[in-house]
Amino acid sequence: MDIALHTLQMIAGFALLTFGANWLVNGGSLLALRIGISTTVVGLTVMAFGTSMPELTVNVTSAVSGSTGIALGNILGSNIANIALILGATAMIAPMAVHEDFLGRDFLWMFGASLALFLLMLDGRLDWWEGVVFLVLMAAYVWRLVRTGQIPEAEVEKDAGGSGPWVLWRNIGLVALGLAALMGGGKLCVDSAVSFAHLFGMSERVIGLTVIAVGTSLPEFAASLVAALKGKSEMAIGNIIGSNIFNILLILGVTSLIRPIEAQVDFRFYVDMSVMLGVTLLLWPLMRTGMRLVRLEGALLFSIYAGYIGYLLFWAG
Repeated sequence: MDIALHTLQMIAGFALLTFGANWLVNGGSLLALRIGISTTVVGLTVMAFGTSMPELTVNVTSAVSGSTGIALGNILGSNIANIALILGATAMIAPMAVHEDFLGRDFLWMFGASLALFLLMLDGRLDWWEGVVFLVLMAAYVWRLVRTGQIPEAEVEKDAGGSGPWVLWRNIGLVALGLAALMGGGKLCVDSAVSFAHLFGMSERVIGLTVIAVGTSLPEFAASLVAALKGKSEMAIGNIIGSNIFNILLILGVTSLIRPIEAQVDFRFYVDMSVMLGVTLLLWPLMRTGMRLVRLEGALLFSIYAGYIGYLLFWAG
């Protein structure tokens, strides 16, 4: 009976993820044109923030309960999964064209935020004032995106998909509905997967490293895959780069305001940070070659993630 219930729960979760991703991509792309900003900016902001909500929920809950080590691990694991697992798997299914902004402005912000986190955590602590700095940088990044992401008025009128205020509210509704469905679908999938894991005797540690880490990244995967399949690769890649920036600057910034984030600076810390910085750096030449992420490059990223999970499960203990 439990297995049947958990199976139905997982099916419902994947259905919500599928519909939610479609609504978010369709509504987001039309909303971008309607209000005069590019779909690249929508991917880097609206989609990135919305699909990062599971990480925000986990981190705030962890900070309130005093488990800030979980908060840091959640962000490191999510950022590694976003690039190596999600972009890797998406590129294997649907190769993606790379917007030139991703190679300059957005990549520099993503790598800069990752490097800043590494340097600030070398003393084993991220204090509230460092979190304030992160939040100020987040606001500056979003402001710069919106300021430089405007598109010509003629293109807005031609491609916005209709006129009248009802069109604007329809697209806003699609985005909101899509985000809600992604959040609900992700939670259903995670809950059912955890239940399956318990039924089959998996430990809490293994569940956290595998099921939860992948489960909280399901919204990013669903949104990026649907965007790539619809030919909107700027939204697919922007969603991942934006999510990684949001995870560090916004989510860790908010978390550190609730409670300073503490971590033991040991071998595992350096490995996790090195993997996050490594896959981030690797993404630049992969995007630069041919201005596309192709299947072979996706397979390389995916294999790196598989190797990292293997290290966590069978060696790191």
